[in-house]
Order: sequence, then structure tokens, then C-alpha cells
Amino acid sequence: MGILDSVSRLSLTTDDILTASNRTIADVGPFTDAVLGKHHITDIIRDAEEGEQTLFTHRSADVGGVKGPVDPKPVAVGAGGMVGAGVGTGVKDKEQDVDVLLNAALKLVETYGSMPRAKSHIEDMLDRASEARSRISLLEDELEELKNAEPASTEPDMPSLKDEERAVVKMEAQLNAARRRRDALREQIAQKQRARTNAQSHTNVISTPTAVARTRTRPGGGKIRNPFLARITSSLADKDPDATTNLSIHLAADSASESFLVDQQPPQWADDSMMSRSESVDPGVESIWDGRGEAGGGEDEEEEDGEAEGTVVLAIPPVVALSPPTSPVRTAPVLRSSIAPTPAPVRPPVAAAPPPPIVEPPPAKPPPEPKPKADAPVAKPQQIQVTPETQANTALIWTTVGKVLEPSSNYDPPGPDVLETASILQSLSSQSVASSDPQPVLTATLLLYLLQNGPSPLPAIRTALADKEKDSESASGLGIKALYACVAKKLLKIDRKGREATVRFE
Repeated sequence: MGILDSVSRLSLTTDDILTASNRTIADVGPFTDAVLGKHHITDIIRDAEEGEQTLFTHRSADVGGVKGPVDPKPVAVGAGGMVGAGVGTGVKDKEQDVDVLLNAALKLVETYGSMPRAKSHIEDMLDRASEARSRISLLEDELEELKNAEPASTEPDMPSLKDEERAVVKMEAQLNAARRRRDALREQIAQKQRARTNAQSHTNVISTPTAVARTRTRPGGGKIRNPFLARITSSLADKDPDATTNLSIHLAADSASESFLVDQQPPQWADDSMMSRSESVDPGVESIWDGRGEAGGGEDEEEEDGEAEGTVVLAIPPVVALSPPTSPVRTAPVLRSSIAPTPAPVRPPVAAAPPPPIVEPPPAKPPPEPKPKADAPVAKPQQIQVTPETQANTALIWTTVGKVLEPSSNYDPPGPDVLETASILQSLSSQSVASSDPQPVLTATLLLYLLQNGPSPLPAIRTALADKEKDSESASGLGIKALYACVAKKLLKIDRKGREATVRFE
């Protein structure tokens, strides 16, 4: 009670005494004599306790021992009302804690009489308050997790016109970039195709000096009569297709299967000395002089006679294996009835080399036998140090959840010491959740963890309880309920001041 409330009550009492003294008192009543007697009023004045303030709210209009009319003015006792000069000011009542009120009521019931119904009703209300507090803590944790989670990006349902314009511009830029990439790829493909075509065309052209000389453009349409070729072509049939353009005559020796191509008409720049040298012709090469057009084209021959001849393109010669001649090449031509290329000479079989001797590798050494590994040392349970803090925590454990751990225990306060409590918690936490009541086992696991490690973060506590819950599927979620039950009984508290919540003893 503040000094303002005390002064207000003292002023009110003084006014009442002054009013009563001014009145005529016929006889002093027994109640007044019993209350006041020979004592001064200042010796009796004292502050009312909290329980007394909750029991009495207003003063009665009848004053014992005082006869006569009394001004019935209700004044709140303990409310801090200031009475003076006929003006009263009220102060709002403070919100009382539910546990404080229920514990005060329980003390009054135990003090003033045996009322089992009222006592049981108060205990039920205490349990309901603890359950409500635990639910509120769970909801606060869920709310904090939702706040810490990343906020989902909320897009407007109806985009504005500027947003649509930006999206269109962005799509056009992407489309232009895609078109540029497409054109670049097409250009690369075309370059590769041109390079491949050029490579194939270069491989089909004979780059020998003789072929280059023969592919020169012959000026004019004049033709020089070659008596050597005239004698050979006169013996062919009239309608033989080989007698037209692209005439190929194979001359072969008796012993050497060599052939060379004889042109129908030599160019104008070729003289008799060049024609008489048969050694200048490369053996195995067939060349075609295109002087008269395609086979069977009489009209084409007439047209080409009047025009200048173009560039002559040589055909690709067949690949013929060269072998050294066994006899000199004869100049006398021998007419062949077929223009098919002569078969390649058969090479003599080469004797296969004997296989190398097989060398046996040396015998491999057997791998060393693995040594048996020593068994990993078993982790010993962490010892609990006996300190004033652990002693206070142990006494608080037996005061709040002693009946939960051991319902049949009757320990005198402050209960067992630290070491005995640690052994009891160790034996309870070693039990399986599926074979016994899960609440004492999970509570003992939680308290033993805190006694060994001290204040711990909430995620570590949840992990330890979840590991214990794995023994039984039905015990899922009971560990966190045991934690909040201890919080409701004011044995533990969750400190949320830092970045993560910390669980510690109250």
C-alpha cells in the first residue's frame, strides 16, 4: 500500500472520530468499549492485508456504538480513495494474478474451517489456470516461429498498367535476344556446311601438274586431227557410247597390268614430240577430254562445234595399287573390249610374326590382416556438481513436481539432496516410455538434462525429448507438454530475451 492510500485512510478515520465526538453519546455500548477501551485510536490503526482488502469492499452505513443519523457514504477500503474537503478521488484497482487469488483463497479455506468442496473447487481452478498458461505458451511459440519465418511474397491480384508495360518490354527484349541467338546459330551452321562442301570439292579435284595443264581452256573451236587416235577410233562401232565424249581406252602391257587414259584430241599447244613420249603419262591414271558433249547427243555436238570449248573437268580416277613393272612398257597399243578398271594385283601373303612369350607376373603378396579395432569407450554420464544453485533447484523440484516423479514419496522438506535426486532422475530417465507412464520418464529426462548442462536453448531441449519419445509412437508430443507443465508449475521458465529461447530453472 502506498503512502497516498495510507494518508487517505488516516484522514477518513480522523473525520469519522471528529464527527462521532461532536455527537451526544447516551451510553457507551459494549462493542465500542470492547474495541476501543482505554487505548488510543492511533495505536489500533494499521494497514489492511491483501486478503482483508479482497474480503471487504465497502464500509457499512451502521456504525456500532454510535446513535444518531450517519451520512451513508460508501468508501472503498484499500482502493486509495482520498477523502478531504468533500471531494473523493478513486484509483483503479490493480489486476491481481490468478494464482495469487487462488492461493489466498486456499489459505483462507485451510485456516477458517474444513470445506472440502471449496478446496477441491479451488484446486480444479488452479489446474485449469496451469493448463491455460501452458496453452498460451504453446501459442506464443507458434506465433514466434511464424514471425521468424520468411514472409511470403504477396503479388497484387490486378497488376497495374505500368507493370504490364514493363512485362511487355521485358518479353520483347527476351524475344530479340532469342532471335539474335537463332540468327547466330544459323550462320554457324551455314559456315560449317560451306566448309564441309569446300573440303569435299577439294578432295575430288586432282592437283597434279599434268591434270592442271589439261584443264586449261582451249581457245577457239579448232581441232587438230590426231592420226594415232583416228586409227583407234575407226575400229570401234558406230553407236558405241565410248566413241563420243569421255572416251577411255585402256592400253595394257603383256606382263604388267598397267593402264593409262588416252585423250581423243590433244590441245593445240601439244606438239608431236610431247605426244610421242609415252613415259610422260602417269601409270594408273585415267583422264577424260570432254570435246564433243554427252553420249548420244548429236545436236549438242553441232552446237559445241560452233562455240568455243569451256573448261574441262577431269573425272575422279579409281585407286589403283602401283607395283614395279617386271618388263619395259610397250608402246604398241592393244585394244580392249571393256573399259572396266583392271583389278589390283594380289599381294603375296605375309607370314605372321610369332606371338611374344607370355611372362607370368610374380605372385601377389597377400594383403595384411586387419587388426581388430578396440571398442569405443562408453560415454560416462555427466556428474552433477553440488552447488548452492543445484541444491536450490533440487529443493524446488521436490516442492513442485515431487508427486509427479514419485507419487508414493513422503520426503520431508527440502527433500533429498542433490546426489540422491540425480540418481532418482537417472533411474527414471533410463526407463522406456512404452513400458511405463511417459510423464514421469519425460519429466525426469528434462530435469536431469538441465541439472547436467545448466540453462540450455529450447531447440536442444526439444531434441533431447524427441530422442526419448522415439521409443513409443504414442508418446509423440508428450515431451513438450511435460516441459510446459513444469513452466506452468513455476519450476522452469523460458527466457526469450536473446536470439533464441533459453530454458532455465525458475
